[in-house]
Amino acid sequence: MHATSATQAHGAVPVSCNRAHRSNAVIKSHESLIEKRVAGVTRKTWGDYSVELSGRPRRLLGEKGAETYTEIHTFHVVIHLYTMSEKVQVSYSGRIATITIDNEKKLGALDLEGYYALAKSMREVAARDDIYITILTGKGRYFSAGADVSVGRSHPPGTDLYKEWLRTFVSNNLNITQAFYSHPKILIAALNGPAVGLSAALTGFADFVYAAPHTFLLTPFSSLGLVAEGGASQAFVQRLGISKANEALIMSKRIGVEELVATGYVNKVFECEKGDNEGFMRQVLHEVDDRLGEHLVGESLTGIKALIRKPEREVLDRQTVAEVFAGLNRFVTGVPQQEFQKLASGQKRHKL
Repeated sequence: MHATSATQAHGAVPVSCNRAHRSNAVIKSHESLIEKRVAGVTRKTWGDYSVELSGRPRRLLGEKGAETYTEIHTFHVVIHLYTMSEKVQVSYSGRIATITIDNEKKLGALDLEGYYALAKSMREVAARDDIYITILTGKGRYFSAGADVSVGRSHPPGTDLYKEWLRTFVSNNLNITQAFYSHPKILIAALNGPAVGLSAALTGFADFVYAAPHTFLLTPFSSLGLVAEGGASQAFVQRLGISKANEALIMSKRIGVEELVATGYVNKVFECEKGDNEGFMRQVLHEVDDRLGEHLVGESLTGIKALIRKPEREVLDRQTVAEVFAGLNRFVTGVPQQEFQKLASGQKRHKL
């Protein structure tokens, strides 16, 4: 069995399994997995993996987390692999990777696992030599409503809050922010709707931004007792200019699509109805094919981006660390948690 990436979300991977081969795919042994009929196909799902078997394997060994599989007669396996969180999906077409935030029921909001899956997907796309363009989009009316405030974290008395938030908030924000500003492919943010909070901040690292008409950016950090996140204290100043960046970050002011176009943050707006993701993405992909298609050399695209981004890399390394530790100090006070609880309970609504 060959090693297979866990972000090949929308396709099926045919794999030939032979004796004593190794794989990064995790398959757990289960008696009901094998049907004793020649044309039989059995499907079983464990966590992130959906597995189809056909043929007559004699024995399948290994437990979740194991890599070595022995005593397997040759048979055909189709593995539908998903990211750690099904809220983030990845598909490939030619030299383009499309990452979709798929949590429509919560307006694209992400919890810690969701942001980890997003960062993991970005890094795995970055490692593929055949990909030159990454498109990031959402599903539904919103691109992403930011952090999922419905997922509360209560800590028992005596908890070392500094240690707890260092382990969760700091590591998560460092990881996701670095995954975006270090991404070597041409990064396109296809904003199918509003972008809020950390998710909005991360779009500042896109090389091109396309938007639906109802798009706006909202970074309500000061409203929540937080400080700037996701590299916004650097990226927003560069993309929006200092005046609009101050409005967005200090005032927690909503920046509408007209202003985003006027400042150069958004490259182009595509007309579509709210929630018409297919129509919106059809226009985005047509634009990408027209402007960034095969007539442009892939290595040149990424090479030019690397040169453009090089001067700011060390600045972003320093600024991201400064942001997360400033944010850590805010969480230790307990103020952001109180504001999140007010939002989750409906006691507070942001002034849009």
